[in-house]
Amino acid sequence: MSPVRLLEDNAGGSVPIRLAEFERADGELNQLGLSLAEGKRLMYEAQRALVTEQAHGSVTASRNFLQCDAALSIKAKYMIRYRTVFGKMIIDSPQLHVCKCIQDRGSKPFSPFANALPGRLSPELKYL
Repeated sequence: MSPVRLLEDNAGGSVPIRLAEFERADGELNQLGLSLAEGKRLMYEAQRALVTEQAHGSVTASRNFLQCDAALSIKAKYMIRYRTVFGKMIIDSPQLHVCKCIQDRGSKPFSPFANALPGRLSPELKYL
């Protein structure tokens, strides 16, 4: 089984990711398919790769201020935990300075993820 898969973005680019590697002795049918632990690990790694790429894309998209298209600088970097049915994911969550064009209005630095994920809980886990 090939251990490398490609994660494709909306722009048509792709990033190779290594999800898992399984070894089985030839002709050994008592280990046919995945064990529960291997399946859980595979799903966790797939979820982690997808969350990491989505988070990176979201941060890249939110680095420009919508009103004037100015690049926003990073004030600080934090790590947040996002809980899913496949386990906890750690996401880099930068805190961005507000654009200078509205800074005089008392706006504070913000984190795109803290605003977008207030509960830091996936909808599936919330449902369960």
